[in-house]
Amino acid sequence: MNWFRNLTIRKKELITGFSILIIIIGSFTSAEVILRVKQISKFGTLSTVEKMDTFYIEPETGLRIPKPNARIAYLGSSITFDPFISDDNKTWAGATTEKLSLLYPQCKFEYLNAGVPGLGTVRLQDHYEKIVSKMKPDLVFMMTDDRNSRLDEIAINKRIHDGVHYSPSWLAQNSLFWGKLEKNAVIQKRIRSLTLGNDMAFSADELLKKYRPKIRSLIKAIDNDNAIPILLSFGQKIRKNQSKAEQVSAISSSLFYMPYMTVADFLHTAEMYNNENIRASQQTDTIYISWHENVLGADQNFIDSRHFTVIGSEHVAKSIAEQTVSSKIFNQTLKEKGFTCIEGL
Repeated sequence: MNWFRNLTIRKKELITGFSILIIIIGSFTSAEVILRVKQISKFGTLSTVEKMDTFYIEPETGLRIPKPNARIAYLGSSITFDPFISDDNKTWAGATTEKLSLLYPQCKFEYLNAGVPGLGTVRLQDHYEKIVSKMKPDLVFMMTDDRNSRLDEIAINKRIHDGVHYSPSWLAQNSLFWGKLEKNAVIQKRIRSLTLGNDMAFSADELLKKYRPKIRSLIKAIDNDNAIPILLSFGQKIRKNQSKAEQVSAISSSLFYMPYMTVADFLHTAEMYNNENIRASQQTDTIYISWHENVLGADQNFIDSRHFTVIGSEHVAKSIAEQTVSSKIFNQTLKEKGFTCIEGL
C-alpha cells in the first residue's frame, strides 16, 4: 500500500470517493438482482401479479382472468388468487380442495381458482356469469368485499383523500429495489401519522351501499345455476386482542392504499362486512363460514395485512373444509345433486 501513501491528499480523496461510489452501485445492483430473482421465483416472470402469464384476456368481457380448470370454483380478488404463493395447490383454494378430498375420500374434487387481483364485488357477478359459470361448478366459495374501493369513494367524496395512493419516482418505476425502499418509506411515514381519532366518520349504510345488493345478486346467480354457494367471512391480520404495536404492524401494508384509515377503522369495517355476510346468508339460506376466528393474526399466517402465507393458507383451508362438511345444508344438497360418494360417511 506504499503507492497509496505516496499519493497527494486530493488523489486519495478521489480514490476513496470512487471506491465508495462503486460499493454503493454494487450493493444497489446486488439488491436489485436478488429482488428480481425472488420475483421470478414467485411469479414466473419479472412482472408483477398484474402481468403474470397465468392470466389471459377474455374477449367478451375484457377481463384479465386465470386460465380455467374446474369443478369447485373459488371467487374473489387477490386474497383468493394468493399471488404470493407460487404453487396454486398450496393456496387456500387448492388446500381446501385437497382437504375436502381427504374428508370425502370416495369423492373426486377438481377446482378453479377464479380469484382475480383487483376484482371487487361490483364486477364479480359479471365474472361469474360470463366465465366461471361456463365451467359448470357444483360448489362456489366466495371470499369477497369491496372495502378498499368503497372507502376510497367515501374519502374522496368527503374531500379527505384525492384518490392517489402514491406517485412513484422515475427510479422506483424502473428499479424493484428502489421501488421497495420508496414504498416502505411511504408506509413508515403513514404509520407515524396514524392516530386513534377518526377523521372520516361513515356509517354501515354508506360502506355497504353497493355490497348489500351485489352479494345477494351473486348468491342468486349461483343458486340459479344449481350450484352450492358458500359465503366466507372477511378476514385480516389485525385483531382486537393484539397490542397497539401489533395492530399497527398488522395494518402497515393496507395503510399504503388507505392512508386515511385508523386502527379502529380497520377493525370496525371488518365487523361491518361480516355482520352483513351473516345477514345475507340467513336471508338467502346460504352456507356461511367464519374462518378468520380460527386463524391467528400472526406473521406465520399473513404475509401482509390480508394475504396469506403457505402456513396461513393451510389454516384457512382447514377451517373452511371442516365447517363445510359439517354443514347439514351442504351434505343434503350434495345428496340431492347425486353425490352418492358421501353416503355412509
